[in-house]
Amino acid sequence: MSSRSLLSASGLALLAASCLVEVRDLRVGSGGSGEGGEAPVTTVGGAGGTSPVTASCPDDMVHVVDADRGVDFCIDATEVTQASYLKFLAALNGTPSQPTACASNTELTHTPDGTCPDFATASDLPVYCVDWCDARAYCEWAGRRLCRGLDGEALGFDEGPVAGEWHFACSGGLSKPYPYGDSPDPSACHIDGMIDKAPVMSFPKCEGGYPGIFDMQGNVHEWVDACESDAPTARCRVRGGGTYGSATQWACNRVEDQMGVDRLDPDNRTVGIRCCRDPD
Repeated sequence: MSSRSLLSASGLALLAASCLVEVRDLRVGSGGSGEGGEAPVTTVGGAGGTSPVTASCPDDMVHVVDADRGVDFCIDATEVTQASYLKFLAALNGTPSQPTACASNTELTHTPDGTCPDFATASDLPVYCVDWCDARAYCEWAGRRLCRGLDGEALGFDEGPVAGEWHFACSGGLSKPYPYGDSPDPSACHIDGMIDKAPVMSFPKCEGGYPGIFDMQGNVHEWVDACESDAPTARCRVRGGGTYGSATQWACNRVEDQMGVDRLDPDNRTVGIRCCRDPD
């Protein structure tokens, strides 16, 4: 081989080494049960000599990481299912420990006027008719937490969604307005006036912003850690979108008055749960 060929080959090898990016294991389990195994996630450095870093998320979560922005968290691959919430209820021995804002939350199942799910029936439908305190208690039981700000703190109620983990995951790292792409798709997700909920992951096109995350648009809204105050009567934010409205309406950065719901209001058939956590 000529010296020129050797130099070309060496240059290509260096170029390839400098372009190495993170390798993520995005194995998806079912329904955010909190019982999944650990899926190793390795971040590989480039030609500058960065040491490999190993992190892990449960296998029913997706690892969202952006080293340049200092972003690193796990998010449930799906909305929490009724089956997973039923496991939570069965595991309780009385009312779990809760913060002062949730001190009056002594009932973790709500069936006002028969409009809420049968909490004795396990299914792959997303759980709904859960208030903010219920969602917080479930996520804590599962070893997780409500999604919060990218800085690791609770979001302010009036802080834009762009500052949050939920939006970062929905938008594929701030790269697109809808979880599945740049334009609204009325057929992608469970939306547009559909009253009944759909089993999680039953709309394959409703995947994203990162591979392995489903139903970030439609089906049910999802509580996040963003409340007006610690008062029991304060409103807290929800993200995503219920089955009403339109695909155009429910962009990842959607925010308006109706995205604030009373912390202890369970009588809402459109609000469910999706948890986040820090990687191991």
